[in-house]
Amino acid sequence: MPRTYSTIAIAALLAACSVEQTPYTRDLQPPPRDQQILFNDASTTVLDAAPQQDSAVVDDASAVDAVLPDSGPLCGNKKIDPGEICDPGIIGVSKGGCPTGCLSLDPCIKRQLRNGGTCQAQCVDQLVTVCQNKDGCCPTSCNAGNDSDCNNSTCNNGTKEPNETCDTAIPAGNAGSCPTSCGDNNSCTSDTLVSPNTCQAQCLFPALVNGTACDSATGKCLDGSCCKGCRQGASCEVGTSLSACGKDGDACSSCDTSDPCKTAVCSGGKCNYTNKLNGTLCSASGKNGKCYAGSCCTGCIKNGVCDPQGDTISACGTGGDTCQTCSTTANCRIAVCRSAQCDTDPGPLRQACTFGGTAGKCFNGNCCTGCWDGASCVSIPSGATKYCEGNGKDCSSCNAGQCCDIDGAYNLCRAPKPGEKVIGGYLCSNIAL
Repeated sequence: MPRTYSTIAIAALLAACSVEQTPYTRDLQPPPRDQQILFNDASTTVLDAAPQQDSAVVDDASAVDAVLPDSGPLCGNKKIDPGEICDPGIIGVSKGGCPTGCLSLDPCIKRQLRNGGTCQAQCVDQLVTVCQNKDGCCPTSCNAGNDSDCNNSTCNNGTKEPNETCDTAIPAGNAGSCPTSCGDNNSCTSDTLVSPNTCQAQCLFPALVNGTACDSATGKCLDGSCCKGCRQGASCEVGTSLSACGKDGDACSSCDTSDPCKTAVCSGGKCNYTNKLNGTLCSASGKNGKCYAGSCCTGCIKNGVCDPQGDTISACGTGGDTCQTCSTTANCRIAVCRSAQCDTDPGPLRQACTFGGTAGKCFNGNCCTGCWDGASCVSIPSGATKYCEGNGKDCSSCNAGQCCDIDGAYNLCRAPKPGEKVIGGYLCSNIAL
């Protein structure tokens, strides 16, 4: 219900004089923003304009401290965490900052700051119950004898006078008639009838304490409205977006969208995550990969599991592809996984091997069927070096008076046979060359 104010009451307060103050009425316009009035107990002070703060109403304002929890260790981190009403690190109450003062534009409602300087700070409304002259309010328990604001000398004449909020002689349902009951169908306000059966009767609907359950506990009160979505600072969000996800009037959550292999969805007031399709391109720690089972695999997949390195001969690969098993059939070489790719390296030295049907030994990754001179494999026979040993043995030359037999399975040094010619000075054979 909109509120209006007594211009005479405002003028009287501003002038600070003893002229009788006209009682508060809702039919006149509110004072300018630069002359709003703060009612604090029995005192009245004209303050400069200030934004409206969060408000609440209780029958006993001292009970609010018992309702609100203490500030947590995160208070002051410039964001509203679970359990906080505001955060002093945020600039602006409308954005979630904490109020430092509370203004009242209704002379029958006092506004007090509770839990100031904490993340539970809020303005609490309290109905004026003290009978006091010239404060602009005629509480329910007061009358013209103990409160000049209840002066009803013109009451019940069938005309709503400037100093009246209504007239008891005006029939119910007509303009200017006095209310006998109050209700605004808002579960986050208190329906209060002030000064009943008088020409000062009026309905007030102060806000309940923020966080009070409303609408059958499907929401929580926020500045006089039932928030069924989630609370983001001083505003109520629908609660279905990734940046403001929540329900039942609780603080909004921000869903994590940084995982390259999960899709974030706000549903039912909660952040839910589903795995992206296997094989979806992704990157992690500066490496490219593919999504697998909700994670970014930059190694390779083996038996349904991501090997994050992909650098062994039994699991060699990268980029989230299927792992390779490295092998080789080459003489004198072994399989290796190098830079996530299969390759070969030279095998052990002097390992037995066969090449072209001739036995030999491995040197530097090759099968030597001649002899090894320490640096390379030498073919046998060799006229240039007169080496005789073969099959990968270390090269050696025959002693004086011997020749190299090239007829047998092995090249051996022996004495020439009778009638046998020594060819080239060191080769001997029964077969004429």
